[in-house]
Amino acid sequence: TLPSSTLLAEGMSIIFAGRRWRITRVHDSDKVIEVTVNRVGRTPPFSGQGGLVHDRVVEKMREVFSGEEIPRYLDRGARNLLESARSEFRRLGLERRSICNAGERGRVIATWAGSIKTSTLALRLRSLGYTVATYDGFLDVNYDEGTRPVEEALQEIAGSDGISAEGLLSGSANLMTEKFHPYLSPKLLLVEAVSSKLELEALPMLARAIIEGLDNEETS
Repeated sequence: TLPSSTLLAEGMSIIFAGRRWRITRVHDSDKVIEVTVNRVGRTPPFSGQGGLVHDRVVEKMREVFSGEEIPRYLDRGARNLLESARSEFRRLGLERRSICNAGERGRVIATWAGSIKTSTLALRLRSLGYTVATYDGFLDVNYDEGTRPVEEALQEIAGSDGISAEGLLSGSANLMTEKFHPYLSPKLLLVEAVSSKLELEALPMLARAIIEGLDNEETS
């Protein structure tokens, strides 16, 4: 069993009991997931830890990485960490692009968006056949041989008019995450998840912003 405050769905990657797993099935009513060993994953945010990260927090993080100013209140250790982070930020070219290669069939995508938008994009990519690990403002995407590059999937998302919440969540995601959720019908659980944990309308714009980073890289 895995008590978690975020949506978990088939195909997602997590870290649990010190190992990396890929979710193969979700038993929502029993709070049980079935997993198989996987090489990528993230630690699931258990109850009692930090909440969702707002878009503005990630935007500010990007501003700090892009800047040169060293806050006066930082001690030597903090300054070294900031300088190291800025060095990696520039080495990866994240000031002009949003996708970095991570192996032949792996990509790290900088969404530069908060928890809800990033998780929504992760669910959409998962529905298209990708294995996705979610971080604050970033996605670690992997796909099998024969699956189209994730850049093409982002092009599709950017040009889409609307995305069905049922297609992302029905039958494969844990919708019971709050105290009184067991008393709600499946339809109401879906409505609640869409209103509090997803931003479907933001996906086309978010995908376009990521693709613009590709265009900037090609013209630079």
